[in-house]
Amino acid sequence: MARAAVNAIRTAAVVVMLVLHAGTARAGFEEGSPPTDPSEAALEAGPDSLPPPPGRLIDLGSHRLHLYCTGAGSPTVVLEAGLGGLSLEWRPVQTALADEYRVCSYDRAGYGWSDPGPAPRTVDRLTTELRAMLQHAGEAPPFAIVGHSFGGYVAQLFAKRHPREVAGVVLVDSSHPDQYRRFPRDYQERYDRGTRRRSSWGASIALPAHYPDPWRSLAESLMRQPKTLRALRLEYRSFVRSGEQVAAAGAMPIVPAVVLTRGDREWPEGAGGDAMEAVWPELQRDLAAAMPLSHHFVIGGSGHHIHLDRPEAIEQAVRLIVEEGECRAMLASTPARAGPRQC
Repeated sequence: MARAAVNAIRTAAVVVMLVLHAGTARAGFEEGSPPTDPSEAALEAGPDSLPPPPGRLIDLGSHRLHLYCTGAGSPTVVLEAGLGGLSLEWRPVQTALADEYRVCSYDRAGYGWSDPGPAPRTVDRLTTELRAMLQHAGEAPPFAIVGHSFGGYVAQLFAKRHPREVAGVVLVDSSHPDQYRRFPRDYQERYDRGTRRRSSWGASIALPAHYPDPWRSLAESLMRQPKTLRALRLEYRSFVRSGEQVAAAGAMPIVPAVVLTRGDREWPEGAGGDAMEAVWPELQRDLAAAMPLSHHFVIGGSGHHIHLDRPEAIEQAVRLIVEEGECRAMLASTPARAGPRQC
């Protein structure tokens, strides 16, 4: 959760703090390369006509989920958005990583091009749907799960339930299962009211800063859909229950992990905002401490949406967990040939 008063439709699930030195270029995105998929080409038609989905609609029986995969290689990187988030916001990260890995972004039920899904929209259901979608689509493990904000709940629960399918985890300013209990009550209630307003019919759409320009108008159109606002409300309604489900699932598996935390202030100045700012880093350190093979970085120059403010930090975090996983596998299988390298 972050920026409660300004950007609640995108910042509902508070996060961590890190600093990765990031110089990775944003590939063709920054160079202004021409559109390469249907959603980009169709933007010329204007916001009133929605283009076809750039990826595939995967039928789960009760509803379909939109899955967009690019690149090749192992592990497959799965990008999980925060509350109210769309697959479009991952494009800079996905473009950069697809040169080395298979990378999949998707829209949870009700968002983007995905159909509405059955209630309640708890993380238990979301995680089950994510795995079913990957299986139905023929996307094979191992997976490196990257979860932003509320999407961090999905990443954590997926890893806990299916540790043999997970190569690593990156938590991007992720929600903590215990955050509701530890946040100042008055600020939490104020945030609740703001989220209800911003998920109501006819609410104005305020995308976060640094949203990729080629897809901003399309994202605004997708976010105005009634099914999207309903999905946001249903997920937020189950937010506390989702945290309880993550906590009840037990310990995180022993896999390489990175916790990325925002470096910039999100809450307003004053006693209440100061209290919120003090709690968030504690929650992020707890997330890192709960994962035996984790690295924790505070990302300078970034607010809650690190993947938009500093996408190169996500790219480096993914490469870090992949390289560490490969190193540990080599040491386990051929320790004599591994030499002095430490993981």
